[in-house]
Amino acid sequence: MTMARINLSHGTAKENIQLLNKYKQARRLRPYMNCALMIDIRGRAIRMSHNEEKGGIIRVRSGSQITMIGGTFKQPSDASTFRIN
Repeated sequence: MTMARINLSHGTAKENIQLLNKYKQARRLRPYMNCALMIDIRGRAIRMSHNEEKGGIIRVRSGSQITMIGGTFKQPSDASTFRIN
């Protein structure tokens, strides 16, 4: 079976509707073919603040506990505290 995958995370609502209409048109033109439709929807976007670690890389060891704090996005994150939006 063939599968069409449409990612709705990108593009405007109008562009996404156009993509869905193209899928429907292709199904009408080829009724003898089986084609499933998988739609990806946008999830939550979580951003972490900047960090001042060497090379900009935060290394977290296995088993470590990390605290995520919202509302302090302008402060730098480190290996024990991730400051998120």
